[in-house]
Amino acid sequence: MRHFILKTLLYLSPVLLLIGVLEYIMYLNRETVQINAVIEGQVNCKHELYYFKDFFDNSPYSYKVKMAERKNARILVIGQSTVLQFGKEMFAPFQDSFYNIGFSIHNVYGLQSILGMIEKKKIRRPDLMIIGIDADLIKKRLVENDYLDEQTLNFDPAEHLAYHFAGMQTLLKQMVFNHSLAFIPHSNLGYGQSGMRGEGFRRDGSLHYAGIISNYLENPIYVDRGGYKAMLKNKDYIFTAPYELDSMKMQVLSECLKKLKAIGVQVVLFFPPISNDFYSFFSSDAKFNNFFNTYLALQDTFEAKHFNVIRFTTPKRFGLTDNYMLDGIHPGEVFVGKLWHDFIVSKPRRGIISRIDTASLNRLINTGYQIPLSFMRDTLVFKRKHKTH
Repeated sequence: MRHFILKTLLYLSPVLLLIGVLEYIMYLNRETVQINAVIEGQVNCKHELYYFKDFFDNSPYSYKVKMAERKNARILVIGQSTVLQFGKEMFAPFQDSFYNIGFSIHNVYGLQSILGMIEKKKIRRPDLMIIGIDADLIKKRLVENDYLDEQTLNFDPAEHLAYHFAGMQTLLKQMVFNHSLAFIPHSNLGYGQSGMRGEGFRRDGSLHYAGIISNYLENPIYVDRGGYKAMLKNKDYIFTAPYELDSMKMQVLSECLKKLKAIGVQVVLFFPPISNDFYSFFSSDAKFNNFFNTYLALQDTFEAKHFNVIRFTTPKRFGLTDNYMLDGIHPGEVFVGKLWHDFIVSKPRRGIISRIDTASLNRLINTGYQIPLSFMRDTLVFKRKHKTH
C-alpha cells in the first residue's frame, strides 16, 4: 500500500507542482486576498490602493456594499459601469463623505436591494444620491440576473477552493497564449493583477482605467475599445432583443424614487452620454433608435415629477470631441466632471448640492495637468507632466 501511495504521488507530482506554482503566482499578484482584507487595506493605507482581480471574480456587489457600510457616506453614486467616473474630488468639501457604489447592480432590482439596506440602516441614508439611468437598467431582458441577497453580499470567491482552480485555469491560458511571464508583478499598487499595476477601484469607489489612459498617452485618439458597434450589429451583450422598456422595472424604479424622496434623500438622475461615433452608428438602426428615443423621453417625465436630471448628451453637443470618451458608452472623468459642474451651476441649488464648492470643481475640470480622459491625479501610476491635448 505504501509503495502504491508513493508511486501515485510521484505520478501526480508534476500536476501538484504546477498547481503550487499557479497558486503562488496568484498569491504574488494578491489575487487571493479576501474582500474584507482588501477593504481594510484600502481604508487604512495612506496612499491610494487599487482593487481589480483578473483571475477571480471581483464580486463588486459584495465589495462595494461592504465598503459603503464602512464609508458611512453622505453622498452616494449608484448605477452600472457608466457612473464609475464620478470621483470624490468633484464633491468638495465632502470628499471624505463620498462613495461611488457603481457597478454593484445589474438593473433596478439591484437599486431596490440597496434601498432596502438603507431602510434597514445597514448603509447610511445619504443626503444626496446620484443614480445612473442606463437604458439597460430598465430594458426588458429574456434572461435576468435580478436580485441581490444576503448570500450574494457575503460571497467571496477567494474563500472557495473551486474558484482557486478556476483562477488557475485562467492564468494557465494567459501563460499559453501570451508566451510570457508578464503576469509576474513589477509594482505593488493594490490588489489583483490589474490592481497591482494601478488599474481598478479606488477607495472612493471610482474606477481608474490605467491601461486606457496609458494607450491614450501614447496615441491620443478616440478608440471604441468596447466594440459596441459590433455588439449592436450582432445583437449581443446589452443590445439583445427585445428593444423595449420593462414595465415592471419602470414600476420598481418609480417606487424606489418615491421612497428616496420620502426619506429625505436628494436625488439626481444621470442619463449617461455616448460617443458621437456610436450615436451616429446606432441612429441608422431603426429598432434600437426608436427604443433609445423612448428611453430618452423619460428625462422629461422625471423632470415633470420634479426630479433633478443630468440629461443625455454627446461630446459634440457639449462642445467636446470623442477623445473625452473611454469608449462608445463610457465617459471619461473629465467629461463627467464637466457635466456635473454644468448641472450644479445651471440649476437652483438646494440641500447638500448648495454646499458643494463650485470654485474647486471649476479648478479641477480646467487644470492644466489633465488629458481628456483623466485628471491625472493618480500620481503613483503616472507622472503629472501631460498637458491637455
